[in-house]
Amino acid sequence: MRLPGLVKAVFLRRPPLRGGSVGRRRRERLGAAGGGDHKAAFQPPGARRGSRVQEDLAPLEDASRPPVSSLYGDCRLYDDATRFGGEVCGSDGITYPSSPYLRCLNYQQPERRVSVRHAGPCARTRPSCPFSPLYTPVCGTDGRTYANTEALECRCLQRPSELEVRMHHTGECYPLQPCRRSGTLGTPVCASNGFTYPSLDDVACLRSMGAGVYVRHEGGCSLQEVRGLVGSQYHACLVARTHPEWNPVCGLDGVTYPSPVLVFCRRPNDWGWQPGECGSELHASCEQAAYDRDCAPRAAPRLVCGSDGETYNSAEELRCVSRSSKYLRLRHPGRCQQHDDPCRRSTDLADGGCPVCGSDGRSYVTPAALWCHRRTHNSRLIYVHDGPCLPSPSQFY
Repeated sequence: MRLPGLVKAVFLRRPPLRGGSVGRRRRERLGAAGGGDHKAAFQPPGARRGSRVQEDLAPLEDASRPPVSSLYGDCRLYDDATRFGGEVCGSDGITYPSSPYLRCLNYQQPERRVSVRHAGPCARTRPSCPFSPLYTPVCGTDGRTYANTEALECRCLQRPSELEVRMHHTGECYPLQPCRRSGTLGTPVCASNGFTYPSLDDVACLRSMGAGVYVRHEGGCSLQEVRGLVGSQYHACLVARTHPEWNPVCGLDGVTYPSPVLVFCRRPNDWGWQPGECGSELHASCEQAAYDRDCAPRAAPRLVCGSDGETYNSAEELRCVSRSSKYLRLRHPGRCQQHDDPCRRSTDLADGGCPVCGSDGRSYVTPAALWCHRRTHNSRLIYVHDGPCLPSPSQFY
């Protein structure tokens, strides 16, 4: 069907949207209708800034909410940790009972700029305490023994809400008798006379009776020590008959002997005996450590870090050395690092401490305090035995 020319022109001719006078006049009309950019004519009325719809709704929204001044007029309304979401930690490090309570304080004090750091109370920081590495015990008025006056002062700083404790007298509150027997054997100790005693109590008892014997180190005496302290083979045989002891060593013949004194008596020319019963873990560790030191010095080391902050060639060497130091433990494989420094742990102290005796004759509050003092003041300082150093014989009278 053929359309008339006029109708055909109306349907087939499309006015240009861009450019040309018609498009320009159309954009001008649209811009005039929207009061601005022509694109605003195609946006919903409620989304346009300053639209009549928003102007009508704004009063309704404000009227439906109470004014801020009435919400934050009294902050005590929000001072309840059981409501409003519980405690929060502020950016100033203070714990607030609730977040509305913190916002209320900020509203009433415009100069405040404290925000919520996290939900829940802030981590409590312990007050800095005075510290002394030396064990000089004092007895508090609460009947407890404190490692020193600094430990007593620290207790009062960390627990201010509790009853105040003062020093009642110097020394332990309930000193033990030197010849006490607790019913169990402690760690054996090597004494200056070459004897191995079952515990420190035995040496303390002898010293209280005027004997000049003292503790050389924790653990039994070695064969080398017995040779130097006992002297001759004849004397060793006399001691073996009159002073039997259990401090086993494994001989080169694969036989376990009850003590180095008996070995010196029967086989005075034999060397290289290792402590511990034959086949025991201690004997195997010391034998392996001696082999690595003497026979395979160029072998690749298997370094380990001890709890004293020192690096050992192998776990076997560390285990053999720990025979004379009950607090020495394996910290981790590999060389010791900066975070293994015992000085980082030396101030971790309970009220009474964990006293140990050093080779300088002074008592330290903890093993870590002794190891730290060795690093910072005396490189030749070594651990001698658990517990405070024994008093001299004259101090018992």
